[in-house]
Amino acid sequence: MEGSILECEPNKSAPGALKGDPRAKPKTKRGWPIALLTVVAGAGFTVLAVTGITSRAVSVASLQQATDRSAEFTVAVVTPKKAPATVAIDLPGQTQAYTQAPIFAQTTGYLKKWYFDIGSKVKTGDVLAEIDTPQVDQPVQSQLCAGPGSVEAQGNRPTRL
Repeated sequence: MEGSILECEPNKSAPGALKGDPRAKPKTKRGWPIALLTVVAGAGFTVLAVTGITSRAVSVASLQQATDRSAEFTVAVVTPKKAPATVAIDLPGQTQAYTQAPIFAQTTGYLKKWYFDIGSKVKTGDVLAEIDTPQVDQPVQSQLCAGPGSVEAQGNRPTRL
């Protein structure tokens, strides 16, 4: 290469060929859609990443605030007051006997009069019922007919529960 003249072989085009050279291939702009797609995709990923990061930061901040609120202790202060010595508590309940004792009549007869119902409150010495005892009264009546002193002598008296 001498001087400023550029020499090329006849069938080959030079990479830096001059503009007016008919052998030079024209440059095509086929790469611009791919570059545009790459820029749009990059922008989309950037927006997606920024959105994810900000939403995570917001949720972390709200969680931190909720944790701070729940970590605070609330204390109620009261002044002591004198309470009554006994406190009455009314509770529902039912009482039953540990053992049940059957009560049998000591004489034969029929109930003449009943003074208390089952479950009524009674006191010691209360008369519960009067018994009519015709089988026992018959010998007593015969003795009474015989004489008033004979009944008292034996110690017989009317039977009451």
